[in-house]
Amino acid sequence: MEIGGKRSWKLGIQETEESGIEEVVLRVQGIVCNRELPPIRSPFKVYVSTTMSQDSTYLYHNRQPNRRPYLRQSMMLTGLSSPKFNDAILSIHAIEDIFRRQAVEGNMEVWVPSFFQGHPSIDVGNRYFTPRQHALQEQPISFSQAIDPDNILSDAMGEEFVHTEDNEVEYYEARKEAGRTK
Repeated sequence: MEIGGKRSWKLGIQETEESGIEEVVLRVQGIVCNRELPPIRSPFKVYVSTTMSQDSTYLYHNRQPNRRPYLRQSMMLTGLSSPKFNDAILSIHAIEDIFRRQAVEGNMEVWVPSFFQGHPSIDVGNRYFTPRQHALQEQPISFSQAIDPDNILSDAMGEEFVHTEDNEVEYYEARKEAGRTK
């Protein structure tokens, strides 16, 4: 699949000949054992210093230009070696094999699970930004207030980066109300 002039691999499914291809959403149940999740709040800084301009607005000086492309929300999940979680890891290897059959030899890194206290774990993450030149066919979207309440990420994008649907992560919370889970 070509996206913005760059080759990108996505797992998709086509239910019928007439239907379009839909991106597959994977779900894994596990225990969060490490995380870097939003909201991004002050005093978090993407830019290290600020100076005052002539018209009394702040100009940001990016002293770490290589940091922005790698800012991500991420978590590590473990199943503490439970059979169901180990099955999920085997399924990830099976998906990797599907992609590997399509890739040119040597162009794909081998996926290896992480470990948390001796138990296999899965690292998942998604970058906040896409370089603008790689998002030519994607529509930029705004960060939600829940993710970027202090506009730190929005301000950090500058002209070089955008936030697109591929950068978006949905979060859900289960609550018990009146004895029922919602």
